[in-house]
Amino acid sequence: MTEGIRVTANKYSYAFCINQYYIKTWRRNPLKNKRTGYLLALFLGVFGAHLFYYKKYVRATLYLLFFWTYVPILLGWIDMLFIKKWNEEINNNILGEIEKTVNAYEDDGAEKSTLKKETEHSKSSDKTTKRQKVESFLKESFEFYNDKDIILEEFNHLTTPNDIVESVSEVKSDTENTYKRNSPTIQFTVSNSQKEFVKNSLKFAKKRGKQTKEIPFSSYWPTFSSLNDRQLKWYFYWREQVLNNNYIDVDLSYIFIFVYELLNYSFNSKAAFNISMLVRLMENYEDRFPEINKYLTEWIADMLYELGETDLAAQWDTTEDRIPPLYNEIQHNKDSLNSISITYWKPYLKNYRETEFFKQNKNKIYNKFKQGIVTVQKRINDNSENVLNEWFEQRDRRIVRDLYQSAVMGRRFDPVHVYVKEYRPTDKLTEMVSNLFRLSENIVRSESGVKREIKVDDSVLPENLKNDLLDSKDRFKMVQSKEQSSKGSSIPKKPANEEPESNIINLNWEEIKRKEKELDVLQNAIEPSTANDIEPIVDKTDKNAVTSLDETNNDSFFSKEKSDHASITAMGIFNDVDEDYEGFLDSLNSIEKEFVLMFESSIVSFEKAAAFAKNNGMMLTVLLTAINEKANENLEDILFEEDSDEVRIIKDFQDVIDYVRGDLIEN
Repeated sequence: MTEGIRVTANKYSYAFCINQYYIKTWRRNPLKNKRTGYLLALFLGVFGAHLFYYKKYVRATLYLLFFWTYVPILLGWIDMLFIKKWNEEINNNILGEIEKTVNAYEDDGAEKSTLKKETEHSKSSDKTTKRQKVESFLKESFEFYNDKDIILEEFNHLTTPNDIVESVSEVKSDTENTYKRNSPTIQFTVSNSQKEFVKNSLKFAKKRGKQTKEIPFSSYWPTFSSLNDRQLKWYFYWREQVLNNNYIDVDLSYIFIFVYELLNYSFNSKAAFNISMLVRLMENYEDRFPEINKYLTEWIADMLYELGETDLAAQWDTTEDRIPPLYNEIQHNKDSLNSISITYWKPYLKNYRETEFFKQNKNKIYNKFKQGIVTVQKRINDNSENVLNEWFEQRDRRIVRDLYQSAVMGRRFDPVHVYVKEYRPTDKLTEMVSNLFRLSENIVRSESGVKREIKVDDSVLPENLKNDLLDSKDRFKMVQSKEQSSKGSSIPKKPANEEPESNIINLNWEEIKRKEKELDVLQNAIEPSTANDIEPIVDKTDKNAVTSLDETNNDSFFSKEKSDHASITAMGIFNDVDEDYEGFLDSLNSIEKEFVLMFESSIVSFEKAAAFAKNNGMMLTVLLTAINEKANENLEDILFEEDSDEVRIIKDFQDVIDYVRGDLIEN
């Protein structure tokens, strides 16, 4: 038989070299047997016999020297836990020498020449028979699938980068850390389960399978270490079947083990083969396991991104563009924006706080807002523009893509950069939504008879939008009142029995006194030097008296009012909303008023506000709560909001500071 293999050695050198190796080295380096190792460790471990058997001579010598201490007996029994590993290592080394011998013989031209001569002297009748035997041996042992039958045409141009080859080689060699200190030498290897998977995959890459009974298998992250011997035999059989285009039924966990082998380039080093095989697995098993599609499409894209095939990867990448929910809603409801839920608009509502009025009338405000959105859309369309282009802008954003998520990866790889489309809201959208919402609340307030309104920037909204949103009944009232005021009415005739109108004016002394005091305060604030020159307007001794106002004093009074009009307006004394703030100011004590005046710039640091409260014997939280409760009662909203490191006054109530200042000056 030996001669027969040697005859065909020039063409089938692998078989010849295996034969030659066993002829020359079998007796010198026999394969080790686990059973022998266990027996030696159990009965002769005290002398280190099992260590000599596995060629660990230094450690074996130490056992032999100290056998009299009986410690090696215990160590020998402990070593039985490592017999299996040592046995595999030394046998793998022997098989490695076989590979080296094969390579040496293939490169040796002289040897091939000799073998060729021996072949020529063989009998022609035996030549064909022996060659067929060798061909059958090699095909059954090593060539159990054909790469070309598996690689798809679209991936045929792909090549494996050197980085990937090196990363697999690093795991294969599993670089050992060695420390030498005179003698002996200590070696240790750092590994993990994922690297062990790659090592096992490299070891089992050419392992063939025989038909055997299928053993059920289920594991979350399946690896070779998860399989028992019978499951491992079934895996090898199933793998060989799919490699030959026979996609038989199998448990999903078996499929994932093969997928992990392909991702790690440990079963086959060709990128074109690995990606093509993943595609074939997905196409043939996605009907039986729909969930496999989710993982394999992403991992195929990851492999293509890693190879730098961006265009191909984009075809498999399922990462969606970053599109805000509101964008999709507008796109799907472009003819009926009022059907979009308010939930989609709220993220773009800025600088707005829910007032008590809003809480009581939120549904009316929401409906009014939706009416406003339709009106705004119509105005934009009238200008031949699109709301999506007006409210959103598209950008390409570069992100970091983490590869092979949820996969068992034992080789080294790095994340990659990819570009995704991102739709960002424009400032026009946030300004429009914020101010339209405020306007909607103001309209509902007006329809409900509430005078006070919140601030709205009308410049960012379409012209006359408020009139378009008013109910038809309210618009009729407004138009009617304007017509009446503009046209006027006929002067009624004087009744015959009516007494002649008297020139005597009835005065409200309390009101006059209050106005006088306000004017005095204002004049003192502007011109302190002339404050004492103001003469009383009327006689204060008799408040119920009926008197005539001197024309000069009357002119003086109104000229004074006119001169200080700017200051009075700033303080809001004659403003329509005076009544709203009057009750609030009356409810504040002096400490609370001083605290309000601290917010000239709208914001005060938390430390400064807390220091003020502490100096007045109060806690800041208690002070803020007291003021906000009074504001909520009189103004239907809180006055202050507290942040992590600052306290700020609500923007709509910034003019409260002027009222408080005027009240303090007056008193």
